Amino acid sequence: MKSLEFVLKNFKSDCIDGRDAYRLGEYTPKSELKLLGLELKDDATHNPKEWCEENILDDLKDDIRFGYTKAINGRGISSKFMASVVEMWDWILTDDKKLLEHHESFCDNHLNTFMGLATKYGISLEELK
Repeated sequence: MKSLEFVLKNFKSDCIDGRDAYRLGEYTPKSELKLLGLELKDDATHNPKEWCEENILDDLKDDIRFGYTKAINGRGISSKFMASVVEMWDWILTDDKKLLEHHESFCDNHLNTFMGLATKYGISLEELK
């Protein structure tokens, strides 16, 4: 798994609405949020989650399941945004190469992305069908 320092230096958002950056911001110290293009209001509190594989995998599982639900219900924009998020988690969890090739297709609403990563990480989607 990549270090938070490495991720913050090398992360580039693939998501038009910045959803991937916001999700990563949940782990980022307040002083480093600017690296993601994020900032908090002066009176806002921010307690970052611990940067560990278990927490990242929990978020990956939740995000795959959420994105998959959007995809099977034909919510193309939402599924695209979530595909960007789960691809980010996969990039964080693997070495510098992406081990799963992602191919955009309007027809599948990114089902291949969600199903491929669910298989890779042993996440069941069966009950969501």
